[in-house]
Amino acid sequence: MFVFNLNGQDRGDIDIIVDDFIKELNHRGINEIGYTKHYCVGYYWAWDNEEDRCDYDIIYYEVYLFWRNEGRNYVKKFDNCGQFNHIELETSIFFDFYNSYKDVIKKEEVKPYQVLKIVDKDTTIHSIWIDHSCHRELKLYDGDDLIIKNIDEFDLSENDFGTDIDANINFEFNSTLILVKWSNNIDKVIRKLEIDNKFKRLARSGP
Repeated sequence: MFVFNLNGQDRGDIDIIVDDFIKELNHRGINEIGYTKHYCVGYYWAWDNEEDRCDYDIIYYEVYLFWRNEGRNYVKKFDNCGQFNHIELETSIFFDFYNSYKDVIKKEEVKPYQVLKIVDKDTTIHSIWIDHSCHRELKLYDGDDLIIKNIDEFDLSENDFGTDIDANINFEFNSTLILVKWSNNIDKVIRKLEIDNKFKRLARSGP
């Protein structure tokens, strides 16, 4: 999969598709549910395999929905163009890791990319944003609580500009967050499934 720059934004209707599926799970009495949403702002995606292609406006979203039912763990992929098959998992990393560190994860937030600037012996801290970055959104239903965490991958970088003066002073803090470790562990499972081509597209809902 290759990435090309393209500015703009469009949410599409993927949230509706995912919410409808979550309601189906709820109707079946399944309440351990969570997902991670991946998207990149300022990029356009192109596919090597035409069967995987999803022509959609501006932003391409991928949602990986996890749920647990009677001790068995599953994941299902969605994108702007519809749904993929669900897969039974050998690991329960999504829920087990969260349950082990929930009190910490609820409190943690990724700090923004910040740099120190020294002018005439005065030191100031500047936050930096860019208009082209990839994001991860984690959402989990914990009883009556809805846990939502957002991660801008730019904030996790150590030095995105190549000079010491522009190094991210929050790099070490962010890299040690339990929240980030949780997200990274989930992504390892997803990448393995994607590499092994386990997700097969079902019905399309987009162009």
